[in-house]
Amino acid sequence: MPPVHAQRGGISLALASSVGFALQAIWAMYAYEAGMNAVTLLTLRFAVASAVFAAIVAVRRPAWPGARVALLAFGLGLVPFAIESCSFFLALGHIDTGFAELLFYVYPAIVVTAGIVLHRAAPSPRRIGALAVASLGIALVLLGGASLHPDPVGITLALVAAAAYAVFVLATEGLLERIDPFLLAGLIFSGAGVSLTGFGAATGQLHLDISAAGWLQVGLLATVSTVGAETAFLVALRRIGSGTASILSSFEPLVAAALAWILFGQALTPVQVAGGALVLAAIVLLSPRTTSVPADAAPARAPAAAAAREVPFDAAHGGRLGLRAQVGRVSRHRVRRRGHRVPAIAQR
Repeated sequence: MPPVHAQRGGISLALASSVGFALQAIWAMYAYEAGMNAVTLLTLRFAVASAVFAAIVAVRRPAWPGARVALLAFGLGLVPFAIESCSFFLALGHIDTGFAELLFYVYPAIVVTAGIVLHRAAPSPRRIGALAVASLGIALVLLGGASLHPDPVGITLALVAAAAYAVFVLATEGLLERIDPFLLAGLIFSGAGVSLTGFGAATGQLHLDISAAGWLQVGLLATVSTVGAETAFLVALRRIGSGTASILSSFEPLVAAALAWILFGQALTPVQVAGGALVLAAIVLLSPRTTSVPADAAPARAPAAAAAREVPFDAAHGGRLGLRAQVGRVSRHRVRRRGHRVPAIAQR
């Protein structure tokens, strides 16, 4: 087991990462108030993050994977990750932040369901029970939001983001076994940046006449809520294992909802709060029962994904979710040691 101080430091980093990812919605709201749109904001975010991760890779100098793996990572950023990011940030312009975060957390249920349908995971009682709890929670979130007359466009965009992220998780299954996590993050962010730049230029939504307040939000989003949050999560994974880190990462929507309430007066209804609690409880149920990885079990390269959120994995039943999990919000790196597997980690 890692030393106590290392475990405490890992827990602190995982919580700090959750706060960093939760803040991305806050930076977006302030950026919109400064006159920016989602496409411009995300294009600049990925440009800055890609440059920083390129510098990290230049220092680390990891082994370069084959062209096929590199192109796959770039393509994942180009399509599903770009769709997820753009849809989620567009949703923030239509519905409250807490509501959008809770709807986005439908993605673990989609991933687990897809894993069962695709025969990548056994339909164990634990999984079935967790899906039932998550489904009830999602229903309560939607029913609670109905009393606030939310914009159906925002709800649709948030659910599209969840579905796109689930596809991203499924497609990145096992990819980190073949590529360094920081290199993977850089390729994915580069792909997303290229995709959004092209989309913005084609639709006329890419505007660089940005105020000082807008540039400040871009800087905070790219550094604090992208590079900083994901790096903190990767270090936390090394210290406390992906099981504990995945459970701690589920605090993100709670932090986002609390910040939105404090800063913008966006309050969730009691029914939505109850539904959100059930969704998060389902994530904890789906998380691995082994919540830490001994320090001596870690490979030379950190068993982490490229980014921020993490999808639960039921190691007890020996099956893989057939999905990928997050953070920072990319797929996971598995450690095969006496049958033990580290859950996938996704990126956001």
